Amino acid sequence: MLPLLAVLAAALPCPARGTIRAVVPPELGLKAEEIETALAREGVICPSGSAIVLAVYFYTESIEEMAYSGEGVTSSQRPGRIKVLMKFRTGNRLKKVYFLEAAGNEKREILDNLAREARRALR
Repeated sequence: MLPLLAVLAAALPCPARGTIRAVVPPELGLKAEEIETALAREGVICPSGSAIVLAVYFYTESIEEMAYSGEGVTSSQRPGRIKVLMKFRTGNRLKKVYFLEAAGNEKREILDNLAREARRALR
């Protein structure tokens, strides 16, 4: 009987926490679930009765640049970046708005850095 209760408790929404949702335009090549997973890994928690919405408006993975000169080909890499508008609501009232930016050399690093920025902003 106890395992069944544990399964049911895990399946039901937790009233002690608010909601966190990411919104990503499809043309950016990023999934909202990837951002939400990074936030969970970093321990970003929304207080009860509140909601956090992260709207991504810019995303690019790292860019490798190659240049040819008389001395040969040189290669360099610029880090990828993400820019997000994060809205924090309590009930129906907008409490705060943050513009967050993060960078990294690969997708996971970019998203983990974004999650750290979100956690810092919410302190």
